Amino acid sequence: METWDPAWNDALTDYLAPFRKRIGDQRTWTTLSETVRGILASGALRCKQIAATSPILAAV
Repeated sequence: METWDPAWNDALTDYLAPFRKRIGDQRTWTTLSETVRGILASGALRCKQIAATSPILAAV
């Protein structure tokens, strides 16, 4: 079960670009971007789990 599509990296980078200017530290930037990535990936995984138990959503 794939939870993160590598093609999303560019869109995520573009979305977080305004925050990049405000964060001067590379470690803080990495922490922020990976936290957002984890939140999005866990949401996608949870949606897949919910859809798997619902016949209507599993058909989509």
